[in-house]
Amino acid sequence: MKIEKIRIADLTVYDGNTKIHTEAQLEQIAESIKRYGFNDPVGVWGKDNIIVEGHGRALAAQRLGYVEVPCVRLDHLTDEQRREYTMVHNATNLATGLDDDLVQAELCKLTDARALELFGLILEEDEASTVQEDDYNVTAAPSLVKYGEVWQLGTHTLVCGDCTEPETVRVVTGGAPPTA
Repeated sequence: MKIEKIRIADLTVYDGNTKIHTEAQLEQIAESIKRYGFNDPVGVWGKDNIIVEGHGRALAAQRLGYVEVPCVRLDHLTDEQRREYTMVHNATNLATGLDDDLVQAELCKLTDARALELFGLILEEDEASTVQEDDYNVTAAPSLVKYGEVWQLGTHTLVCGDCTEPETVRVVTGGAPPTA
């Protein structure tokens, strides 16, 4: 696998990418890049450098002022395989969660676990008291979803909104009249 730097301006966003990147998630990706570096290359395909996987990383890097990002070529894939892999890569990422007990154990080993709250990782109250000695409230998780955001969960649509507002209902139903 050869990694090459490609200018973000020379990347082509795949308009068939099924992954939704919310503002909150792009902020998380950008923060991760700032803290830890750009450690996961963007997968690109073809002469137009179509992004196969890594749309969020490319967007976050652009917002951080990056001019180029590390990329890996996926030209060994056929066009159909590229389309499949775009969906498979995103779907397998969503297929499982985290082991809460292991997350708590790992957070307890960190000197400042509060730094990871931005990413939705928080200490449980009883664990927090053994790690932190200040009055910081680690039990309140930060809101990762903002009002009006739309999440596509397979064939289901989830909207952060008010179900009594017609616009929210329109978004959820795709304009179709609601059914009981």
